[in-house]
Amino acid sequence: MKRLLYLWPLLLLTACSGKPASAPEGLLKVNAEAEVRVQPDRAALALSVVRRSADLREGREAMKNIMADIEKYLQEQGTEGKNFKIRQIRIMPLYRDYDSPANAGNTVPQTQYELEQSFTVTLEDPTQYESVLYGLLEHGVNRVEGVEFYSSEIRKYRDEARLAALQAAQEKAALLARAAGIKTGQIKALEEMTSPVYYLSASNAVQNLSGGGTDGELGSGLISVKASVSLSYEIE
Repeated sequence: MKRLLYLWPLLLLTACSGKPASAPEGLLKVNAEAEVRVQPDRAALALSVVRRSADLREGREAMKNIMADIEKYLQEQGTEGKNFKIRQIRIMPLYRDYDSPANAGNTVPQTQYELEQSFTVTLEDPTQYESVLYGLLEHGVNRVEGVEFYSSEIRKYRDEARLAALQAAQEKAALLARAAGIKTGQIKALEEMTSPVYYLSASNAVQNLSGGGTDGELGSGLISVKASVSLSYEIE
């Protein structure tokens, strides 16, 4: 029994000292990330007009008049038709409990209708967003669902980030190889790791879209576009 107890630590040490079976041999693997900061050239406003009416036809007619006024206002601001899109029309009946004090004396529950018309407006000059938004609120919009800033050339900037990440990975591999005293050969594997694009919303960005702010921060009105790559080099 004592012999088994003495041998067990030796067996455990032998099992842990070996290399992992899946570890690549003769390869130098490096990861690198690059970031491009982009000035947005578009602003997208998601908005709604919500009204309540006891008469469905009258409510719908009032909604049509409000939307016509909104479209006229946007045309005056230079917003083209393609940048104004209707998202959805929602009509929901709202029932009141006939036992409630508000409905006292009625045998039939009172009914109202809530009508909602939601739409998006895309501005090709994002610095206009504040004045246009307030103008829309004055012309009947009573719900702001969101404001987002983005670039229409995001693919181009994504490619710039990819190339910068690849160059950074190559430089990193060369540095590590020199420091380790090894020589690298051909690239055996190249992998891109997906990185999100950080768009700006009205809550975190727009105070400095005209050009101010601290460079390098999302609060300065810049979109962050990142790319990450992984390279595996053969060690000669």
